[in-house]
Amino acid sequence: MEAAGRGGRMAGQRQVNMNTAGSPAECPVCMTGYDGTVQWPRTLPCGHTVCTLCVDQLKVQGRVACPECRVSHAVPEGGQFPVSYAFEAFIRMSQLNQYQTTLAGWGKRQQQLEDRLLGLVDQSRSARELLQQEESRAAAKEEELKKGEQGLQAVRETLRTLTTEQEAGAAVTEVFCVTGEAEQAVKEWREGFPNASTVTTARMVNVASSAALEAVQAALETLATEEPRPQADPESTVMDRLHLIWTGSLTAEDLRSLTQPTRRLMKAGRVFAVHRAEGQRRHAKISLEAGQLCLHALKDHPPPRGAATLQLSEVVPPSPPCTVFLDLSWPGSAPRLVQIRLSPDTPRGRQFLLLCTGQRGPSYVNTRLFEVRKKGEVGELVLGGDFESNNGRGSSVLLPGLGEGEYRKSGRAGDVCGVWWTDPTRGVCGQFSIFTRDCQAGLGSPLVFGVVVDGLHVVAEAAQRRGIKEVTVADCGVVL
Repeated sequence: MEAAGRGGRMAGQRQVNMNTAGSPAECPVCMTGYDGTVQWPRTLPCGHTVCTLCVDQLKVQGRVACPECRVSHAVPEGGQFPVSYAFEAFIRMSQLNQYQTTLAGWGKRQQQLEDRLLGLVDQSRSARELLQQEESRAAAKEEELKKGEQGLQAVRETLRTLTTEQEAGAAVTEVFCVTGEAEQAVKEWREGFPNASTVTTARMVNVASSAALEAVQAALETLATEEPRPQADPESTVMDRLHLIWTGSLTAEDLRSLTQPTRRLMKAGRVFAVHRAEGQRRHAKISLEAGQLCLHALKDHPPPRGAATLQLSEVVPPSPPCTVFLDLSWPGSAPRLVQIRLSPDTPRGRQFLLLCTGQRGPSYVNTRLFEVRKKGEVGELVLGGDFESNNGRGSSVLLPGLGEGEYRKSGRAGDVCGVWWTDPTRGVCGQFSIFTRDCQAGLGSPLVFGVVVDGLHVVAEAAQRRGIKEVTVADCGVVL
């Protein structure tokens, strides 16, 4: 009777579970779909299936009680129950169906794109025909104007050789006739050239065609640089790479939302911002550091094959306020992060941003800290940022009027300010200084354009080194 009762209770428990169970592809405990990573489907000796995470949570003193039938099972020696390959096959089939659906959707979108491109080709052909017609009309009008000019020239010659009144009367009549024809031709030229409709149509088609060609070229570049064997990159899934082939580039929204494909591409070091200036194309790596998106300084060498790209202007603010970073390094120490919040409305702050990104060419990468003032005293500060000479004697600037703007005067630890010289011959420069200790009241710099928000201890430690010139900026950039 006891066994029968126990069997009845187990049957009742199974009936409850059958009535409340979700999808067969979901764990009956956490109601989360099985996958091929951390939530593998595990089969218990009683025949029921539970995900790996839930099995681990159900372990008590080397045993697991089945959540379906409550039968207790000893944990195998390997620490895990066997994988349910039937469920795994079901999962793979579901993933394959999803993959096929995605491919079908992309194929449909590709067909729509081709239709739009064909429509654009038709518009371009029509615009070209209009331009040819307008060119013929302009040529005819030019010939007409030349004839009028020749007629006027002939009249002038006639007027120069007049000898009798009869000749003068005939010449006057000819002058009126030729002048009237010339005026009419000029009037028609002013009214009809250029043909605004033709010019507008051709311009719109030209702009649309150029944009389409740029998009196609970007997609072709991505296809041309794709790895021949996607499986060689375990951090980037097939779906990620197909998404990259389809889009050709990322968007700022992709970065802000940090979708899973974007995260994986960033982890694999395949996300870059592109900057074009003076015919040169440079790239800046975008990484995820401690949950923060960071754009590193631009470099000349191309990104790795299969990289996802977006325009630098899409992500970098044109001017402060914003947060930038310097990675300081010295012998025996790995690069250490210093983050600086730049104030708005200061030319020095805008220049600092440009030198952190390298948008104008030079950057702070590989520059040295070259001086410590008042070392160990009140008002201690370090100087750096000489991107021209790297020794404190450079005078180059990127922006004019560095002394203009809404600067504040301060001398608190962490303040970032422009360098000022007691020697007037040295003039204005693009270098910076960072206070590591508070100044006395009333003293300090009148050119403060930022403040260290993280890593001031790194700058203070660098200031205490025997050789400050050994401290270099290993990297720099912008926190997005």
